[in-house]
Amino acid sequence: MSSSTPFIGPISYLLVGHCVTITFLSLPSFPLRRLIVEKISRGQNKILNHIRFCYIMLHVFILLLFIDDIRRMNYLKEQVGRAYKNERADSTTLQDFSKRLHKAQRDFYILIFTLFCAVITYLLHLLVLKMENYRVKYLELKEMYNMMEKKSLELADQLSDLKSGKVNNKPTEEPLPEYSVEDKNNLTKRNNTTKKDE
Repeated sequence: MSSSTPFIGPISYLLVGHCVTITFLSLPSFPLRRLIVEKISRGQNKILNHIRFCYIMLHVFILLLFIDDIRRMNYLKEQVGRAYKNERADSTTLQDFSKRLHKAQRDFYILIFTLFCAVITYLLHLLVLKMENYRVKYLELKEMYNMMEKKSLELADQLSDLKSGKVNNKPTEEPLPEYSVEDKNNLTKRNNTTKKDE
């Protein structure tokens, strides 16, 4: 068995990259961050699609290395236990097994933190996208509210103008003219005629 996990050096740099990405995504919202996140997540470029696929496959590979490292640690723990129980084992053998066990434990922590940071990066990326959607909706609602407020003020002004116009131009009530004697007689005749016809 090899003493350390293969590709642990590049994986360590990937862990640093995850930490930088998490810090970048945790910063307050600014246009450059929104542009980068939207370009990476929603871009339909072939190169971006290949990068996304390679990123997923890379973390699947890291997960397999993590499982293999757990198996290696268990094996080395058994070997160290046997070496300490064996009276014939010399100090060089014990030191060798101890170094290999410490390297396996170091690789274990690097791998698990890399996977953990990958999950945090993904969740932060989704959170940034949701915040951007909420920001766009907020701006739309704010613009709609401003328009409605402007229209309500215009309607209030028109209503006040109408009220003031009604008060100023209120028509004076004049008494209706009374029927003359001749009109009353004609009306009485007409009523009598209609009654006879019935």
